[in-house]
Formats: sequence, structure tokens, C-alpha cells
Amino acid sequence: LLFILFILINIQGLSWGLPSSWHPDELVKNVDWALKGDYQFDQEDFYYPSLPKYIMYGLGKIVYGLGYPTGTFYYVARFLTVILGSLVVLLTYGITRSAGGKRTTALVASLLVITCNEFSMNAHLAHNDIYVALFCALAVLILLKYRETANRLWLYATFFTVGLAASSKYNGGALVFA
Repeated sequence: LLFILFILINIQGLSWGLPSSWHPDELVKNVDWALKGDYQFDQEDFYYPSLPKYIMYGLGKIVYGLGYPTGTFYYVARFLTVILGSLVVLLTYGITRSAGGKRTTALVASLLVITCNEFSMNAHLAHNDIYVALFCALAVLILLKYRETANRLWLYATFFTVGLAASSKYNGGALVFA
């Protein structure tokens, strides 16, 4: 229900500013240029790591391959970030429960994420902040699973998810210290 609630709240206004991109940090704009052959983001832009750009690049190949226009590609990329944001809400619930919290505490924690204005704003735009939030939350949850079981597979999975977080935004690599 939390997953669906977040989607229903954040799908409103998803087409804001389309078919152009009005937000300066929205990576989908650079990906769109790369898809059209006007830009090479891995050779000209090192402000952000490449994982979200390549995910959006693959998504753009599919959308443009089906014959849809630029506005549709931006909308689908933004919808993907809403889905990823919904997964962060679910991970927040799981982290709270794994850390020993009760169901009501996990529900309150998830509702706090849902009602966070900054988080919702980032979920509306196709850029990398939701990606790093997702992989950081996943790394924390998996690290808690490692703490519970002491199974090294959980630890290795944590290393992998920290790598995904760092591949989404450079500050995601700070989880290495955890």
C-alpha cells in the first residue's frame, strides 16, 4: 500500500515542463542529446557517474524505438524515478523492521519519507538522486541482514550495492565506511 500511495501522490504533475526539461540537473536532457547524437556523456560530462545515464539511455532506446516523441521519453524516465522512489519507501519500512522497530514505527518512518517534500521533488525528475537513495537504502538493509546472520554473502551484496550507489552519484561511495 505504501508503494502504491507514493506512486499515486507523485505521479501528479509528472509532465511538468514537457517536452522540454526545465530543471538544470535533470540528467534525461543530456541522455536525450546523446541518443540524438549531439552529445557523448561519458566523454564530455564527468559531473555525475554513469549508471543512471545508461539506464535512461536504454530506456530512451526503447521509447524512441517504439516511435514515441521526446516528451514521452522524458515522462517515462520520470515515471521510472517515481517507481524507484516507491522502492525507497518500501526499503525504509524494511530497514526499520530489520533494525528492531515495530510495525507502527516502520509505518511512521515510511510515511515520513512519503511526506518529505525534497524526496517527492526528486522523485518527479529524471536525475540521479533517487538512484543513489535507492542503492544506499538497499545497502543499509543488506548490511542489517549481514549483522543478523553473519553470512558473508550479505556482506558481498552490500559491497555491490555500495558500488551501485557510487555509480549513481559520487557521494554514494561514502557508504564504504559503513
